[in-house]
Amino acid sequence: MADTATARAHTTSARGPIVVTATITPGPDSFTITGAHAYDTSRHGRIQGGLTRGGFSFPAGEVDVRIDKHWNLTDTLDLAVACAILAAGGQIDPGILDRVVLLGGMGWTGHLDPVMGVADCAHMARQGDRRTILVPAEQSMRVHRLDFGLDVVGVRSVREAADFLNRQADRA
Repeated sequence: MADTATARAHTTSARGPIVVTATITPGPDSFTITGAHAYDTSRHGRIQGGLTRGGFSFPAGEVDVRIDKHWNLTDTLDLAVACAILAAGGQIDPGILDRVVLLGGMGWTGHLDPVMGVADCAHMARQGDRRTILVPAEQSMRVHRLDFGLDVVGVRSVREAADFLNRQADRA
């Protein structure tokens, strides 16, 4: 990769929207996350491990992720962080990320874990311009029944999320 690449993903909390920005620059391999909850010390391993075990190449170079207004969350941001990294690395179309809200904690294997407060997060997602929300599959029916006017997509893993996003980008 000769130039810097940047991508933004959107998630939410019960308190408001959160923007996750991933930037990849040429240089020695490194991975930093700024703005994550101070007590979540395993996020780097979960994200990097989940992506590689999910069949993706973790981007080479300096991978820097910035989380704006994380609201002291730990469990809803992983999917947005992973998808922002994939988009900056060219494995997801970055333009599609502007149209969706991504909710989900990620395990070491790339599977998505349910998030606490998913109803409140979905309600906040409804307040913005995005009408599609990706949530852990086991919570998708609950969010759908809330009838917030969102297109609810349940995904089991970061691989399923990326495949869905790439299909949507191909249709656009």
